[in-house]
Amino acid sequence: MSGTELNVREREQQLQKILSARKVFVGGAPKSGTTWLQLILNAHSNIVCQGEGHLMDLLYPKVVKLLSEYSVFVRQHNKQLFGDASEFPVIEGEQDRHFLFRLLSSALMAKYDLPDSLHVVGERCPDNAYHMSKLLAAFPDAKFIVIHRDCRDVVCSALHHSRRINNLDIEDPSLQMKSTRELVKLWLNAVRFAGKFDEQHPGRLLVLQYEQLLATPGENVAAIYKFLDVDAGNETIAAAVEATSFQSVSGGRALGESSEGSHFRKGGSGDWQHSLKPEVVDYIVDKAGAVMQKLGYL
Repeated sequence: MSGTELNVREREQQLQKILSARKVFVGGAPKSGTTWLQLILNAHSNIVCQGEGHLMDLLYPKVVKLLSEYSVFVRQHNKQLFGDASEFPVIEGEQDRHFLFRLLSSALMAKYDLPDSLHVVGERCPDNAYHMSKLLAAFPDAKFIVIHRDCRDVVCSALHHSRRINNLDIEDPSLQMKSTRELVKLWLNAVRFAGKFDEQHPGRLLVLQYEQLLATPGENVAAIYKFLDVDAGNETIAAAVEATSFQSVSGGRALGESSEGSHFRKGGSGDWQHSLKPEVVDYIVDKAGAVMQKLGYL
């Protein structure tokens, strides 16, 4: 057997593992803690989760466009050649598109480093929070985890992220306000979409809050593992909490100790009080206050 054939066979075996495993998609407003959830999932020996695939917001529209163009060409070409004779099959309807999108996404996940004990495979992307219904149509067995965080801390963390990535002057009041307007919309949509999806598909969604995950990590990690029907014994939970603590993932810094160059900048909650302009805080509360109050942030 040639090396090429072996590679193809191995990839087919990996793909079968993915197709057989339960799927989980993680999402939330930007800077809400989705990376932390990915680490928690990967701390379990039966779970593999990577990010950010942007499967539904980027890949799916391109797949639909390509398949539509292909189908139009094949149908027209065959009709010209063969008239009413039997034609080569084409892609028709959402069911076909979802099936092929599922196969393509699964083929990408098959490139993960998969353990022999795989039970759950996941993809983590903040935008998943806005596309859960479409993801469920493509992956009918999937479960979803969405994490919420105080909208003020979301804005604060996103601004510091912009400074790290794009070297922006986040002390500029106009920049703070422009970014805040966009982030508040994303935050509100993440909360609303999660609520609507949970009503329509009970049992498919686990909603967490960043602050509760900070306060009682063991309890929340156990809830995640139980939701995914994997081992949630005390030793498993303790090991995951230790491996994904801020001190562990930040290279030894204590919770609250800042490093502006790190993706894991500071951890904790409430940093908005030291970073956001008063007018920015007022805007957030004005636009999102009612929802924040329901979640216990006001």
